[in-house]
Amino acid sequence: MSWFFVLFLGLLVFLHFKGGWFENFKYGPKIKWLLEVSLGVLLILNAGFLQHIGSYTNCAMLSGYERDKCYWNRAEDTLNTTLCERITTSETTKKNCYFDIYEKADNIEICQKIKDISEREMLLTHIHISRISRRM
Repeated sequence: MSWFFVLFLGLLVFLHFKGGWFENFKYGPKIKWLLEVSLGVLLILNAGFLQHIGSYTNCAMLSGYERDKCYWNRAEDTLNTTLCERITTSETTKKNCYFDIYEKADNIEICQKIKDISEREMLLTHIHISRISRRM
């Protein structure tokens, strides 16, 4: 749970139950209602959008293979090869990350990022064979 979530929830609860002093002003009830609605919207946005963004920073807090596996999973979910480039434990793990993204995306350009020529050629051959077998 993020600090923003706790902050927005606390402000919303405080405003709802202890915000009676807004009633003393001419436009107080309308301002109170507007603040409650906007805090509720921020609460909903924080629960979804900010948590999704935060999931990438959580990978950076891990170390070693756990961090690489986290980046690998995120790369697979988003089909984003730049996350594969953050893998540092081994080149094999990095290649497997690219290969898993290829399996989902069926994209030859991803294979071009593999530096080892023999590995790249083997993967490109596999791509062409799988495309031919799908046509049959």
